[in-house]
Amino acid sequence: MAFLGKARKEDLIILARELGEEVTSDLKIIDLRNLIVASTNYEMEFVKELLNRVISQRTEEAEQRKLEHEIEERRKREEREFELEKLKLQNESFNSAGNQIKRRVPPEVREHYIDEWSQLNNVEKLTTKLDDYDAVRTKRDFHTSTSRKGAENRAYPTLNQKRYPEQNPKFSENPKPEKKENRSTLTCYGCGKPGYIKAKCPSCTTREKSSSDSITLYTCHASASPTALLDIRIGDIHGRVCADTGATRSIAGELMFNSLREQGVDFQKMEVTMALADGSQTNMETYTALVSIDIEGRTVPIEMLALPKAKGNRTLLGTDFLEKSGIVIDLKNKRGHFSDKPHHKICFKEDLDVNSLQDAGSIIPNSCHLREDEGTSLIPEQREKMSYLLEKFDSIFKPGGDPTPYAEHHINTEKHPPVSVPPYRMTPMEKELLRKEIEDLLEKDVIEECESAYGAPVVLIPKPDGKTRLCIDYRRLNEITVPDSYPLPRMDDQLQSTKDATFISTIDLKSGYHQINVRPADRDKTAFVCPFGTFRFK
Repeated sequence: MAFLGKARKEDLIILARELGEEVTSDLKIIDLRNLIVASTNYEMEFVKELLNRVISQRTEEAEQRKLEHEIEERRKREEREFELEKLKLQNESFNSAGNQIKRRVPPEVREHYIDEWSQLNNVEKLTTKLDDYDAVRTKRDFHTSTSRKGAENRAYPTLNQKRYPEQNPKFSENPKPEKKENRSTLTCYGCGKPGYIKAKCPSCTTREKSSSDSITLYTCHASASPTALLDIRIGDIHGRVCADTGATRSIAGELMFNSLREQGVDFQKMEVTMALADGSQTNMETYTALVSIDIEGRTVPIEMLALPKAKGNRTLLGTDFLEKSGIVIDLKNKRGHFSDKPHHKICFKEDLDVNSLQDAGSIIPNSCHLREDEGTSLIPEQREKMSYLLEKFDSIFKPGGDPTPYAEHHINTEKHPPVSVPPYRMTPMEKELLRKEIEDLLEKDVIEECESAYGAPVVLIPKPDGKTRLCIDYRRLNEITVPDSYPLPRMDDQLQSTKDATFISTIDLKSGYHQINVRPADRDKTAFVCPFGTFRFK
């Protein structure tokens, strides 16, 4: 219990809650210690390790907050220095502009201009004022000299001629030049009507009221391949189609449309209003049929549209199908998932050279067909029989599926308290590999997140083929597990039983441990800890 003395009150509160105890913030430190020691889940080594993790996490969070505070202070300091430098430059510019006023403005009106222009806070405006003043003064000097020449030719003197010379009417009034409109007249790009852009022109954007038979379809031709390609099945037809969030309706491509009609699908003729990508609308004759689309083990009934006049178009899954199936498209990571099963990832497929449709065997890899390098010693008739046998029981070879119902794994630890080992350190590269393995197991529904008093560390073991195997260090769990007394079969007995066999078949189960259920009461014992959380096998 002495190791609890180094912990703060908030650390003890977190520790007590991790042990399953209900605590409040008004408890004293001594009460929290007694509550932890009296907990049914108390085990000294486990609690000590858990406390170290709590303190370490608190320390890291404090250092992170300190670092963020230092970064914010540095940013504010740099902003202040920048503003001071900016004010310094502005002050120098204003001093220079003030010297220009003294140099360029006559003494008798200098004070007036200094008083008026001192209100300006912009050096550019002040410079413009000075330039305008020079231009006006030059014109006035020209007009004055012209008037004086005319006055000298007169026969009678004028008293105020020197100060107020008579001005020539031609130059007495300086009409302001008319401002020319620099901007061009706004006209519609479509019809040339002035005062409108094409998007708001009443002549080009006359749209009829949408009816129940209208759809919106945005299409374009591009050299790049579509991104969101998914494999689907409609009856006996398999295809690779494009999930298009720009189409409100699902559209069957030319090849899909012809194949469905050959399969006996009844298409009904109807006329719909199509809204194209340029905003225009057109009436088009189409065909519709209700079909059931199978994707990733889920069947979705949807009304599919077909455009008989469209040649070479590919099949599109519009927003009506995406909403009904609950598929969420993630273009950044090039995959999708069902909204109710976020861990079940649907990876996008590569584009094919053909137009949207092929046989199932040429689109989806099928492990139920013999490869060219398999069964080379068989005659053609035997190869046909073998292929037929594989296709007949193809469900056995498909990936995924439920675990076997004929066995269940038990972990008998009697009444021994839970054991836990902290996670091992990992490099950033190992963490990334582990993250991918965890996501794959979650997607296959092999593991699930949990809160367990048990915990085993994760070990990544490299395979000969360069891949990585996820292993769990269950040595502490094995030490407290009561072993089974059922004897394993002897290898020599197994070999002896096959002495009269003509053919010997072997089978290697892929991830065999994942094909046996763990008894629900023992699932927490399989928990393992890693940087991404605590998980257990199902």
